[in-house]
Amino acid sequence: MWAYLIALLTYLSFSVIIMILNISGLITLKVAIIAQVLVVALILIVVIFCIERSKRSLGSKVLKLKSTSILVRIILTCLSITFLLAEYKLITPSINFLPWSAGLIIFLLYLLWFSGRCIMDNGLVYDGTILRWEDINGFEWKQGSSTTTKLLFRKREKEILHKLRISIQNEQKIAVDRILNQKVC
Repeated sequence: MWAYLIALLTYLSFSVIIMILNISGLITLKVAIIAQVLVVALILIVVIFCIERSKRSLGSKVLKLKSTSILVRIILTCLSITFLLAEYKLITPSINFLPWSAGLIIFLLYLLWFSGRCIMDNGLVYDGTILRWEDINGFEWKQGSSTTTKLLFRKREKEILHKLRISIQNEQKIAVDRILNQKVC
């Protein structure tokens, strides 16, 4: 959570500096756009590094949770690449997003393909969200769709109760419930 907030504040700070330099005429619009893309890329690398480091600290994988279907991931990837190409006017029709949208698209692709969904020795990883067992206050099951069940975690952080809902495939519910009953007190 803090990594995302720090990344956002860093981005906003650099954006203001770049905007001031561009408005004052010290850098051209093209240089400003390149600077924005570089700032987004660096922040993205740092955030992904933090997520991956936190995942490694959870130990080894106990159970891999079923993820979004491969067809949905391929469709979302194609749409993301299309938006990215349209933004940089490499295909028609060209569209104008904000300068950070390329970073957002790349980050979403990372979450979609690489961040993973799994139960680890010392916690849970779900699409970039990392929960340690000791941070989880409790959990409960809610009915989801015909193929999934919703798992609701209660997490206490500095006297604030957070809730995280994740979808678990019905065929994995018993295994997940058994692990959670062992790990979450």
